[in-house]
Amino acid sequence: MADGKLRERPMMAFILMLSGGLFILLGSASSFLLSTIFRSLITQMITHMYGYGFYGFVLAAAGMLFGIIVIYSAFMINATDVERVRKWSTVGLICSVLSLIDFGGFGVGFVLAFAGSVVAMMAK
Repeated sequence: MADGKLRERPMMAFILMLSGGLFILLGSASSFLLSTIFRSLITQMITHMYGYGFYGFVLAAAGMLFGIIVIYSAFMINATDVERVRKWSTVGLICSVLSLIDFGGFGVGFVLAFAGSVVAMMAK
């Protein structure tokens, strides 16, 4: 590790962050679908569930963006360079926390991505 290289790739962190990012993306995509396409059919249900009515699609789109960034971060931490792993695990951690604006992929995505980011930060 003296030369800035990890002993091995953080595979568990990669799997956790990738699955968390997929859950975040899936949860936000379903929220986006409900708040845009079916808006005229179930407007009252969305307003009651989410509490933000018409602007639900904006938050869902932001959640999808955070999910995509978490997935990209998962692929970027699958390296042996210490600084690259730390940088992208921090980005993944921040985006997983920010994904909570759209319920973080049913909550499961947030937990998985958060755990994967923490495991990647502790990689030796």
